Amino acid sequence: MIHSAAPAAMPSKRYRPCQPSAARHNENCWSKAVVEKIFAGGDPDIFAKGHYGPGLPGWSYRSYFWVHPAEGVIMWKGLFGQGMYVNPRAEVVIARNCSHWNPSNSALDATSLPAYAAVVDHLTKAK
Repeated sequence: MIHSAAPAAMPSKRYRPCQPSAARHNENCWSKAVVEKIFAGGDPDIFAKGHYGPGLPGWSYRSYFWVHPAEGVIMWKGLFGQGMYVNPRAEVVIARNCSHWNPSNSALDATSLPAYAAVVDHLTKAK
């Protein structure tokens, strides 16, 4: 289940901000249809031809999420190395907080993505 942390100052017709008690009451903030659209990703052919395509084969971008539909993974990427990796199939969420000298997360993908995969592999073997 994904809960939105969008501030009330950013109203949206498609997403409603979660109320502070939503997580405690197991309420969904986004409809199942919205979550399914995000996980479906964008057009991988268009993404592959773009700036990030060569470094992220099989990925796409949709609604502020980096998406790998074949793996069932989404990521958020912030500045200076901050990000979140979500793999529902493996029941793994990895939050990364750092202060990298380069503001672009693309500089970290070559090391971060294999590290995330190693964590998922280790945790799923442990089950």
